[in-house]
Amino acid sequence: MRLNRLFTLATLLVTLLASTSLAQRGSFSPRLFKSGETTRSAFNDLVAAAREATVEILCDDKVKALGVIVDADGFVLTKASELEGQVACKLINGKVYDGEVIGVQHANDLALIKIAAKSLKAIEWDEKAKPNPGQWLATVGRSREPVAVGVVSTPRRAIPKQPGALGIRRDENDEAAKIGEVYPNSAASEAGLQPGDIIIKVDGKEIKTFEQLAVTVREHGPGDVLKLRVKRGNEEFEVNVELSPMSVLPMLGNNRGAIQNTMGGKLSTRRYGFDDVIQHDTVLKPEECGGPIVTLDGKAVGINIARGGRVESYAIPADVIVPLLADLKSGKLAPPKDIAKHVPVKSEPEKEEPKEEDKKPEKEPTKEESKSD
Repeated sequence: MRLNRLFTLATLLVTLLASTSLAQRGSFSPRLFKSGETTRSAFNDLVAAAREATVEILCDDKVKALGVIVDADGFVLTKASELEGQVACKLINGKVYDGEVIGVQHANDLALIKIAAKSLKAIEWDEKAKPNPGQWLATVGRSREPVAVGVVSTPRRAIPKQPGALGIRRDENDEAAKIGEVYPNSAASEAGLQPGDIIIKVDGKEIKTFEQLAVTVREHGPGDVLKLRVKRGNEEFEVNVELSPMSVLPMLGNNRGAIQNTMGGKLSTRRYGFDDVIQHDTVLKPEECGGPIVTLDGKAVGINIARGGRVESYAIPADVIVPLLADLKSGKLAPPKDIAKHVPVKSEPEKEEPKEEDKKPEKEPTKEESKSD
């Protein structure tokens, strides 16, 4: 492994010197760029072991993410928010297995998939590794070459949580939380909400105004699941809704910062709200997240979880992932079964106001009680 590392470093040095020389002469070879074929091929031997544990995640036969085998008995870890429809896993040998999502950990956007396969090659984590700024990382895929390479940008850090959004506009003619418009590709759209619907409860909490709804929703982030109770005409139903990022709102999706960030390609929908990540400058597509990253020692130090900006990608570190695996396998973190499924409910009878003579005088709150809401 030491010889492989020295060879990789030597190849990278030659590549960088060659690209600098070409740049000075005004001639650039894409093969010599950091994401070019020559640079990536220098990592082939280093990604070989992790590659055997890397899979493609298919949703309705389309590649949506990468995944990593974390147990030889068919447990695959990947990025949760990219999953939809019928999930399957394509292994390095080309075999495709139908999968079932058995656990979701929203805080880190992780999902565990179970497939009917045995004796698989599981990833070997290096939980003690602490990649430092400037250190090279390679994103592992199913091909012999890594998907991409980059360097660590900053010390490990948190990515602040952003408020989530339903993706609706209010009905200006009604004080209640009545929907006037549903924005395309939003949480509300996915849940089948319609203009004219009135949201009357969120997670059991009564909602009386649109302002109250907005405050309640923004206490949660993209990817969080809320249970809504909705009135449509004379009928009521409940539905679990997975919140969208604020970028689904037309007034926020076209600002200058958002446009600049997407100049290098599409960003991950869920790219906020991580407590501890390795940030690196690898340019990835959203569907290239979910798989392992390795150092120049060939050790798996985490999985890519999001492309957050033009030259910003985030990875969940191995020492964060490993302690979560037992709960993901156990069913304690099972995903909701009724996302976007309407469940009819009976409306509650209106309570009669007590007669004036039956009302008891209210007790004056103490000084301490008046401080609480």
